[in-house]
Amino acid sequence: MCDITIPNVFTLNGDSQNNSLVIEGLLNFRNSTIKIYNRWGTLVYENDDYRNNWSPDEQQAEDGVYYYILGINKPTGMEYHASWINIMR
Repeated sequence: MCDITIPNVFTLNGDSQNNSLVIEGLLNFRNSTIKIYNRWGTLVYENDDYRNNWSPDEQQAEDGVYYYILGINKPTGMEYHASWINIMR
């Protein structure tokens, strides 16, 4: 199977580069899940079939550190990864 690469920063500055949370290789695993929380533990985004499409505006997510739980739907079952992502504008 294909490996994945999870970034730890993306920039929402309108330059058409790194404007959404793209997890390389994830598209090979349909029905993979993601939950993203702000630093206070509030869920700000959730998707049960994440397709690299979270690109929040300033009302959805301010600059700062967010924590995620990513569930990769592998043939052997869900494989979970938890870490952080930094949003910069």
